[in-house]
Amino acid sequence: MSRSIFANILRRRRKHADLVLHGVLKDALPSADGFVFDAELEYTWQIPGELEAAAMGLEPAVQLLILGEAERLTGDTSVLRSNVAESRLNSELHRLMPARAGVATITGARARLTVNAASEDAARELILTQARTRREEADRNRARERVEFFRNEILKDPASARLYLLLESPMTSGTATTQAEIDRLVEEVAAWHPTNRWIQVTALLRELFDNQPATAREALVRDFRELLSLHQRDDLATKFAKIEFSTESPELDSA
Repeated sequence: MSRSIFANILRRRRKHADLVLHGVLKDALPSADGFVFDAELEYTWQIPGELEAAAMGLEPAVQLLILGEAERLTGDTSVLRSNVAESRLNSELHRLMPARAGVATITGARARLTVNAASEDAARELILTQARTRREEADRNRARERVEFFRNEILKDPASARLYLLLESPMTSGTATTQAEIDRLVEEVAAWHPTNRWIQVTALLRELFDNQPATAREALVRDFRELLSLHQRDDLATKFAKIEFSTESPELDSA
């Protein structure tokens, strides 16, 4: 083969060799706390030599692929951990290479992430606010639980309330508890115990009243008032006469 023929073949090979290109893309990338990373993405890509004239039209597809991967990877990291986000992003970009973007091949990409001071300060304030909100919510939950405890356990009857006060502040009442008071409290606790038959009778009577319309309740109260008068308990009959009816449940006047 003559030297001139060899030179022509070499020129044709060079003409159709892949064209290697470099680019830099600057954009804002999302973070987990709503702020942004300032990103500088450097990349290397190549296309067949015969497509050199179309390189500018092909580059957006390259940028779109790199930017999409970057946005996917930084979105779950706080701007306060930009070093971690940058390391993860570069590791994943390295793993993905080479990557195809149409007729182009991306052979390398590297990212550099920075965060402005205002975003860092705002992110720290956000963390403090979220922590404060969680503490306040926890306090509200504890308060609700305490209220429910008092309503369901302590205030369910007078004996339970007195017993609670006695146990919680035995030395701060200023008055010594006598044996007679303790005995009376024991009797009250026993009287209000759910297994006491009179408590069960009271519960059944309340269920009877609660399940009746207002007019039927009025009739039941009249019947009870007459029964009390028959047993010479005019004092209780008078209290029954003062009952005010509602659409929910009857209540005795406390007077």
